[in-house]
Amino acid sequence: MKRKLMSLIALVLASAFIFSCVIVSAQGETVGVNAADDPAAQTLLSEMKANKSANGCCDYDPVIILPGINHSEAYWADENGNPKTNSKGEVISGTTVIIDKETLIPFAIKKIAVPLIKTIITQRDCGLSQAFREISAEAFKIQSADKEGNTYENIQLYHYGSLASVDQETYDWMLRMVSMQGLIDVVGKDHVYFFTFNLAGDPMESVDELDEYVQMVKRETGHDKVNFLAVSLGGTIFTAYAEKYAYKNDVACVVNAVACLNGTNIMADFFKREWNLSDEFIYSEYFPMIMEESNDSPMLGYVANIAIRILPKQVLMDCLTGFYDSLYYNMLTRIPQFWAMLPKEEYPALADKLLAGDDYAVLRAKTDAFQTARMNLSKNMLRMQENGTRIHNICGYNLYVGDVQYSFFKIINTAQSSNGDAIIPIESTSVGATAALPNCKLENADTSSKYVSPDGSIDASTCTLPDSTWFFKDMHHENANNNAATMNLVRDLLTDKNFTDINYAPEKYPQFNFGTNNKPLRRWLLPDAKAVDQSKLSQEDRDELNAAIKQAEDVMDATIGNQADVDAATERLENILIKINVREPKKKDPYMPVLEKLTKLASDTVYRTVGPKGYSDR
Repeated sequence: MKRKLMSLIALVLASAFIFSCVIVSAQGETVGVNAADDPAAQTLLSEMKANKSANGCCDYDPVIILPGINHSEAYWADENGNPKTNSKGEVISGTTVIIDKETLIPFAIKKIAVPLIKTIITQRDCGLSQAFREISAEAFKIQSADKEGNTYENIQLYHYGSLASVDQETYDWMLRMVSMQGLIDVVGKDHVYFFTFNLAGDPMESVDELDEYVQMVKRETGHDKVNFLAVSLGGTIFTAYAEKYAYKNDVACVVNAVACLNGTNIMADFFKREWNLSDEFIYSEYFPMIMEESNDSPMLGYVANIAIRILPKQVLMDCLTGFYDSLYYNMLTRIPQFWAMLPKEEYPALADKLLAGDDYAVLRAKTDAFQTARMNLSKNMLRMQENGTRIHNICGYNLYVGDVQYSFFKIINTAQSSNGDAIIPIESTSVGATAALPNCKLENADTSSKYVSPDGSIDASTCTLPDSTWFFKDMHHENANNNAATMNLVRDLLTDKNFTDINYAPEKYPQFNFGTNNKPLRRWLLPDAKAVDQSKLSQEDRDELNAAIKQAEDVMDATIGNQADVDAATERLENILIKINVREPKKKDPYMPVLEKLTKLASDTVYRTVGPKGYSDR
């Protein structure tokens, strides 16, 4: 029974982590050019600074972005710090994980081919699980670390100055990662900076670099203070900074947007290797759910349900155990930044278990230091606020883990036991809100209180900063970047020094608001529409295009979330762009519904007849 449970755990954890790395990294499109030292860009920056100096002191403090998990690109460097490249001359780099795909693919094929054939023929493990272990070690070798928390390989970051100093490719990438066009329109490119930090590093060391960066920004802009916009994992960097450098009083305003201020249950379950599974979930539900999210069809998931049974269940589990063990012990539990993603309540027991003994003393000291910062966060924020720093926290709520996006996370043990933005629980992003489960109501909720959400599910009065914490219902973690009301709030908090709390403009920005997803409008439709050469259009089409653009811009200017308005504007703009041949209508495969039904029937039939196991299992 114990072995069966451990095998299930291995399957879940390996699958979740692999899919998370692939999908999250894929969404964070990387750039391979560091343009901070580009002469033309530097000339432009100098001219802008000269103009500001001539026109007197700027009214807006510069903003430093503390970005999320897949927003800091790093590269594999040689002993001299020069980027390593593959045979095509491409720099080996990444934002979440750095994988040398050119080497990995042939290595994996060579390692797995013969053991896989032998295992299929004999229906017993003929070195297949060991092959998976070795493939994992090869895949994640660049960011593997020793017992002191130091990576074996030389990992270097791309560093950037202001957005005025980067090339167009890098600039466009930054705006895709953090939707800050509205902020830029107010303060200018030369007053927005993008700090990067090492995911395979130590947040307490990263903030030493951040302090140096802050001093550089102050010198460049001539300002006495800066602002921080901490996004997602950037919340761990703010936590460390508040512990080590808040005494300098260099920060005028901090906006934590869906920030990881007290970890996430996802990482806790990764560390604990605890999962909430059933056999039916593994062999029937899991893969179709993932495939439907990533491919708009569950068909390949049904095929996977049938295919995985070619291996005996125990062999499959052992392979995944081997794959995860290498990742778990060489990277995940040896890098301080990953430990920083744990909730403070989970840290002591896990540290005692995984970092016991003299061999881990140095690493334990690093992770303990961040735990101290995390335990002191509320006190540090209140002290910063007393010293004049405006601090605001922006949160999403009413979603279980894995809702809306990243459904592969539904397999974690706590997926159905917390309220949040589907990635980070509300207690973390809000620093202390009391919450019922999604679509449930707090017992004895007093909805007449200004701190209780209209649906009775959130009580903000228990937050560290109840008057400067904002809540967006049904806003997925990733969609904070695609919710106009959120990003407009961010802009105004960072640029209006009188905007200190929820009482400043409650009609415009209520404490309890709503999430939307305007990504198609922001990323593709509006840019395409504005690029149209209208001289070639009929008057009727020109009028409709401009009306559709105006409707979309109104949605992007909204301060109250309304998905129906977003959907209407999206449909209207897409329709006119299709009519004038700028975009093609979506084509549906007429055979796909039939194929989905057939593969589902086959998958369900196999599950009923074979059960949750391999074909050869008895």
